[in-house]
Amino acid sequence: MRGLAGRRVLISGGSSGIGLATARRFLDEGSRVFIAGLDAAEVEAAVAGLRPGGEVAGLAGDVSTEADVSRITVAACEALGGLDVLINNAGMARRAAFLDITPGSGIASSR
Repeated sequence: MRGLAGRRVLISGGSSGIGLATARRFLDEGSRVFIAGLDAAEVEAAVAGLRPGGEVAGLAGDVSTEADVSRITVAACEALGGLDVLINNAGMARRAAFLDITPGSGIASSR
């Protein structure tokens, strides 16, 4: 991964697992990182653990709700001065047809 020094990166699901490893890798490349995760204590611990590797901040939120997505995005832009890279790593699984899914509720009541 070359050319990432100074890039401003938002990683959802960045407080554990693949997201946390991704944050470390971007920091290794000189990027500035903002992580989001569901659990506030986990986000705080991840930020503290990553901080020696570079500039990092984070915020807890639920990316299945539009309000939290907006709050996370605004906070990341304020902390980093904008965004260059978005890693959509937060995950969940629901079985439904794509057209039956709506923001916030996960599954539409009718089509």
